[in-house]
Amino acid sequence: MQKKFPFESLREADLHVDAIYEGGISGNARDDPIGPLTGTGNQGGFRFAGSPREQAVRLVVLYSSLSELDWPDAIDMQGGRFVYFGDNRSPGKELHDTHRQGNLILRQCFDALHAGRRNDIPPFLVFTKLGRGRDVLFRGFAVPGAPGLPPTQDLVAVWKSKNGVRFQNYRAVFTVLDEPVVQRAWLKEIHTGARFGEHCPVAFRQWADKGGYQTLSAEPIASTRSRREQLPSSTRVGLVRTVYESFRSNAFGFELIAAELFRMSDPNVVHYDLTKPWRDGGRDALGKYRIGHEESAVLTD
Repeated sequence: MQKKFPFESLREADLHVDAIYEGGISGNARDDPIGPLTGTGNQGGFRFAGSPREQAVRLVVLYSSLSELDWPDAIDMQGGRFVYFGDNRSPGKELHDTHRQGNLILRQCFDALHAGRRNDIPPFLVFTKLGRGRDVLFRGFAVPGAPGLPPTQDLVAVWKSKNGVRFQNYRAVFTVLDEPVVQRAWLKEIHTGARFGEHCPVAFRQWADKGGYQTLSAEPIASTRSRREQLPSSTRVGLVRTVYESFRSNAFGFELIAAELFRMSDPNVVHYDLTKPWRDGGRDALGKYRIGHEESAVLTD
């Protein structure tokens, strides 16, 4: 059973990985549990204590529903990574000129990471929507970057378009550290400016001092997925139905879509060529796949 903390206890509760923190029942923004739990704001994907403009942020909360198709935030439990998209999600503003200043925080923190100034980087707390009212799930304590990921890939400005207008937003990669509990005493120290105080987690202190990531890596227990787990979420059912109806009378036409979906799902797919529609041995496409990093990478069929 997962730990569960009622709304009334949040101001004194510790943060346990994968514990449920319940929202209030008054029917407004004050029901949000993240504010009283962390001492940050009660709205938006980025919530923080301190001032980004003065480069004096003490603590950052990253909150995600994990359900936006255009901005696919994702948690890799086995690899201990968290991919999070910034807050410039509509055209009309410069990359760092956002209302919540989330992208400014990302740039400052990753710049500090690349310059070796890890002591200047605030801790990040990751929460996701649970699906029941305003209840949230604490996913862990994270820091920017990831083992083996070069500086050119941990924070990337990606182009999107909406209504014919192009704009940029960040895609950031974080590592969830191996800290099963974030103590309330440390959160209180952070708010007084003592980030590396008595109750600072060991994994965070070692990362700040030496740069080593103690990753929270959780291997899945082998089991057969239920029917519900195999079906797409409610937000994706319409997309699946559209694809199915478009190609139900043209199975060969779907081969291009299948190959392109595979390319989009994995950046190591270098290129592919479609096979002919028949007598192809059951293969829709043939291509090259990259194994390894940069100069040491090899290509395989």
